[in-house]
Amino acid sequence: PTGAGEPRLLSKEGLTVFAAAFMPDGKQILFSGSEPGHRSRIYLRGIDGGKPRAVTPEGYRRTLVTPDGKWVVAGGPDRKNVLYPLAGGEPTVVPGIDPEDGVDEVSLDGRSLYVHRGAELPAKVFRLDIATGRKELWRTLMPADAAGIYSLDVIPRRSGDGYVYSFNRIL
Repeated sequence: PTGAGEPRLLSKEGLTVFAAAFMPDGKQILFSGSEPGHRSRIYLRGIDGGKPRAVTPEGYRRTLVTPDGKWVVAGGPDRKNVLYPLAGGEPTVVPGIDPEDGVDEVSLDGRSLYVHRGAELPAKVFRLDIATGRKELWRTLMPADAAGIYSLDVIPRRSGDGYVYSFNRIL
């Protein structure tokens, strides 16, 4: 808990967990993981227990959920990014995302994604319209001392009024 209360340990049910995020309702967790001998997939589970439910077939990863809690932005085995409906059904390919683009966050209104190419410096972060695939430059980021930097990770605020970033450097 972030306030008063006792911590709860959630069983991984034999899965290797790669990344996790709370759902907007705060009662469920969305996570990517894999069973022994299988590729990654995305799961959903309640924080009060129960077995995780697979949301995607094998080969999908990422845990960016839309603010309404209806979709997860998933990277598939074909390197295409899709919106996967959490209630079941077929995924929708997000137009305009190149295979080299990293998807950083979903906008607060759920209509855009923040994307950038982590290996390109300076990092140009775009707002990509999910419906049309149109990209608009949002920020250009570069540390003051760029010596040895080979990648940059960005986490924009969903509201678009701020960000944090980190980078990897070899000296």
